[in-house]
Amino acid sequence: MLKFKLTLLVMASAFFSVDGGKLYKDRYTTKFDKIDLDEALNNQRLFESYLKCLMGDKCSPDGYELRGTYPILTS
Repeated sequence: MLKFKLTLLVMASAFFSVDGGKLYKDRYTTKFDKIDLDEALNNQRLFESYLKCLMGDKCSPDGYELRGTYPILTS
């Protein structure tokens, strides 16, 4: 029984490490990698728009994508 549990644990670990990497890769976007952060933070209209979106208000298409990516970026 111990051998079975150990085998199951190893297989589950292998699956989640491979699949988890794939899921992370599929969810992460490089769209915001070349954004000038200082410009976005100093532009009051953009800053308020993105902040409201992250807080759950209406979003532009870019804001919606940022909201989906935000948990990954902060981890």
